[in-house]
Amino acid sequence: MLTALTNSFRRRLGLKLALVATIVPVLMLLAFGRAKTASDRSEFHAAYLDRAATTARITASALREPAALSDWTVIEDFVTTTVLTERALAFAYVERTDRKRIASTGNERLSEAVLAGDGIVDRRFAVQRAPIEVEGSTLGWVVIGLSLAAPEAALARRATAILVSAGGVGLLTALVLLLALRQQVMRPLKLLGAQVAALGQGDYERPVELGRIDELGGLAEALDRMRCELRKSWHELKDRHAEQLRLLDQLSAALQEARAADIAKGRFLATVSHEVRTPLNGIVGMAGLLELSKLDEEQRTFVQTLVHSGEGLRRIIDDVLDFSKLDSHEFALQPVEADVVDCARSVLEAAAAGLDPQRVCATLVTGDAVPTSVLCDPLRLRQVLGKIVGNAVKYTERGSIVVRIDAAKTPGVHERETLLRFEIKDSGIGIAHADLERVFRPFSQVDDSDSRRYGGTGLGLAISKKLVELMGGEIGVESVPGVGSTFWFTVHVGQTDATLRQRAARELDRRSAELQVAACNAPRRSTSVAALMSIDVEPAAGSAAEPPAAPCSVLLAEDNPVNQTLAKRLLERFGLRVRIANDGIEAIEQWTHERPDLVLMDCQMPRLDGFGATERIRALEAAQGLGATPVIAVTANAMPGDRERCLAHGMDDYLAKPYNPAQLREIVERWIAVRRDVRANA
Repeated sequence: MLTALTNSFRRRLGLKLALVATIVPVLMLLAFGRAKTASDRSEFHAAYLDRAATTARITASALREPAALSDWTVIEDFVTTTVLTERALAFAYVERTDRKRIASTGNERLSEAVLAGDGIVDRRFAVQRAPIEVEGSTLGWVVIGLSLAAPEAALARRATAILVSAGGVGLLTALVLLLALRQQVMRPLKLLGAQVAALGQGDYERPVELGRIDELGGLAEALDRMRCELRKSWHELKDRHAEQLRLLDQLSAALQEARAADIAKGRFLATVSHEVRTPLNGIVGMAGLLELSKLDEEQRTFVQTLVHSGEGLRRIIDDVLDFSKLDSHEFALQPVEADVVDCARSVLEAAAAGLDPQRVCATLVTGDAVPTSVLCDPLRLRQVLGKIVGNAVKYTERGSIVVRIDAAKTPGVHERETLLRFEIKDSGIGIAHADLERVFRPFSQVDDSDSRRYGGTGLGLAISKKLVELMGGEIGVESVPGVGSTFWFTVHVGQTDATLRQRAARELDRRSAELQVAACNAPRRSTSVAALMSIDVEPAAGSAAEPPAAPCSVLLAEDNPVNQTLAKRLLERFGLRVRIANDGIEAIEQWTHERPDLVLMDCQMPRLDGFGATERIRALEAAQGLGATPVIAVTANAMPGDRERCLAHGMDDYLAKPYNPAQLREIVERWIAVRRDVRANA
């Protein structure tokens, strides 16, 4: 680009100088020629006028005698013969005093203005008059007109010669000037252009020099100083770039290490979770089975302590995993239609089960504008409420715990959304103002001394804060030491078509009536597991007894002997017939021979895992045109994405270990009912 600009500059400069060198001499020569031509024209005009006047006087003198005798014939002969001897004669005539022409010769087609003119006429003729006088009387006039064509032609030839000479001189001058310009200006400029182009291409080592002391030499010195500065800056930039590349490599390596550490941490958590949940499932499950057996009071107390300790350990594991999911942004909400009032009531009832009603009163207060049915994630809403209400129960020894739900009226909320505000107020020990900022920090407790009275991991409120923010809300706390604390949080929930207050009132009345009936041990209709699973029950009086149906069969694919025993005992207590497969290969074989109503599939098993076994079962069903057997993943894999992975491999549902009998019963009951409905409609 720079070379092109330099070439363009040199070309324009050369053209301009050549044009000036050509025009100036031409103009000078033209001006000189014009002046010379004007001077020469004036001279030959004067000379021709003088010749014409002389010829006219001589002719007039010769015609005096014929004019005195009025011999016009002699006058006419004289004019036509004698005057024509003048080579430049254009016309001549004799005119009497009455303006009548009596003799004329020459060009008769000339205009009257030319014939009657005097002096230089039309720049073509020199006209002069001379009187014919006899004894003082003027008898007529002799008019002589000489042609200026010959001298004008000579002047034109000389002007042409001058113009040609001027052009030649101008071209010669331009050529000489261009040669000198090329030597003195163009070549140095071309050299400078090449050196500047080299600078533009990054060649900062070659010096810029011309070896001159004029302006171009000064320009070369300035460019060389600029080259030195550019070379210095280039080396500094190069060193800085190398340093940045080194830092970038270090950052990339650190990022790779961090990613590898994060992957390793995830794998470690998954492994630890699986390895801890598997034996914990056996501990909690066996303790639950033991609790259902015949025990004395002391033994029952020991077993209940074992169950509660196992549940506490399970909650700690769940908190650690939940915090890991939230911290890695791998946590997703699953909104469904739910009753927030029912969620809050169930949480409060479960948390207050161990309270002494004589010392602490637990109350739920619901605002009039709170909708009954909303779109939210009820599991995570219960989790947040459970952690805050659990803290209130733990720190309140006397007084009250009040859970209040209101529909907040906040501008900016979408018309299809409702902003719910939950307040959990207790009369516990309270929190100092300086410690309020610490309560939502992970792994942080208000009292973290070795002699603290209340235990915990310090993750509950940190998880609650992240969950509330994930649900589009905020969380906060107000507290006075010795008086109590008020924790509050808001969540955005979606509206449904079942949010009428009348329906909410009817639902509350119905539930209240059911609770009263249950308290009085009144008979109440329910869909029990025994009914769904065709357990033999005694027919009602007066009704015809029907033959008992065969119990539903369940295939349990589990490689851990403890978990096999636990699940088998629980399922048999539910009235189910259980078959056990120790790995995925046995599960496929058992399924092929038995065609069970339900499959409980562990994911990690020898020979063939639960994922591969489920995929083969689904392939066999498709090949044989059979209906899909419900397959439930019962696994200790509880990391982010494990549930989705199970569903993606063809499983229908997911139950994480450790589970309690109620959880196992609920999911088995639900899928047995689905299986029976499918068969009934087939």
